[in-house]
Amino acid sequence: MKESDVSGESLLSADELISATGGKYIGSAENKNLFCFTSVATDSRNVIGGTMFVPLIGENQDGHLYCPQAVENGARILLIAQSEYEKNGGFYDKLVADNAEISVVTVKNTLKALQDAAAAYVAKFPTLVKIAVTGSSGKTTSKEMIVSVLRQKYSVVYTQGNFNSETGLPLSVFNIRKNHEIGVFEMGMNRKNEIKEISGVLKANFALITNIGTAHIGILGSRQNIAEEKRHAFDYITENGAAFIPAIDEFA
Repeated sequence: MKESDVSGESLLSADELISATGGKYIGSAENKNLFCFTSVATDSRNVIGGTMFVPLIGENQDGHLYCPQAVENGARILLIAQSEYEKNGGFYDKLVADNAEISVVTVKNTLKALQDAAAAYVAKFPTLVKIAVTGSSGKTTSKEMIVSVLRQKYSVVYTQGNFNSETGLPLSVFNIRKNHEIGVFEMGMNRKNEIKEISGVLKANFALITNIGTAHIGILGSRQNIAEEKRHAFDYITENGAAFIPAIDEFA
């Protein structure tokens, strides 16, 4: 296992993570006392010392296969599916028995748990001004323009590249730190309810819909359905926030 490189306090405590995800802690009291993670990854290749690894289960791939690699790369926390623990509990029990600094938390669904954990983390920064950017096209360009302006005066955290999906948005918000004043995050979608789900993670004060085009129309069926899904970016706008849409738009 690579030597851990954990600096600073854990992004979430063991109790905060368990409360947010409805998870079950696997390990000793000693492990729990050493519980700490300073980054989050869903790809074992991106794991560094001090990472919480969240293996996702897809149609053709099960991320749990890469838990050993994640541990080798320095993962401190494994957030795994309960079904995986029921199948391979011996591996995880031995892992935490042999490594006091490693903890395992089991959850019903790892994607949902990742989102719930991210939402709990965002809630730890009540003064952060949160801006969401979505739309059928122009999201990344709009985000970069907004960030470029705001960085002239404020400390800004923002989506790197187009990390804006059901997994990308939660991973992005784990980059928030105490010094940040404003967060600017993209929201993309490839399926129905995706914007609704990740809006619940960020709970943006301000949100922008760049446009309503035909991207993903094969999935959602119509531009009207796309507009209704994108509108979920506005679900958590506060009284002192605002929603932005193009002045000239069929769905304005």
